[in-house]
Amino acid sequence: MPAQVGSASALAQAGRSATARAGWLGGAALLLGTLPWTFLRMMPTNKAIMAAGERGEAARAQTLAAWGPLHAVRTVMGTASAALMAWALTRK
Repeated sequence: MPAQVGSASALAQAGRSATARAGWLGGAALLLGTLPWTFLRMMPTNKAIMAAGERGEAARAQTLAAWGPLHAVRTVMGTASAALMAWALTRK
């Protein structure tokens, strides 16, 4: 992911217009924003899923159900980032 953020930042500097730069920087910000989301919101859930395995399959399934919506946020952020960067490619 650092390579993608770095590439987006470099392309923002090379952008032909302020609009294109905004698209690249917005995409980079969204992509970079997945890191704190993962560490602050998802890691505790990941640890709870691993610990729930010791308590049985029902506990693991219940905890795993909480993981899906958290991962959906990361998916939306990544998709929005890609869409912004693709849009920035079309700006002159």
